Amino acid sequence: SLGKLGRWFNIRGRRVCFIIWALCLVYWMARNASMGLIVQTVGCIVSFGMHVYGYWNWKKQKIGN
Repeated sequence: SLGKLGRWFNIRGRRVCFIIWALCLVYWMARNASMGLIVQTVGCIVSFGMHVYGYWNWKKQKIGN
């Protein structure tokens, strides 16, 4: 799955892991919202923000590529 691929890139120190995880979350946000699962949708939004921050932080600290 994409989540496991993201984990593999994370282990290898590649920033692309955050992009992959963010794409997974966009799917789950849409799915949860369409099912009326508001709490789950909000949780995905929070996680999405963490992935954006993680990517930005790694880039700023020159971690990975």
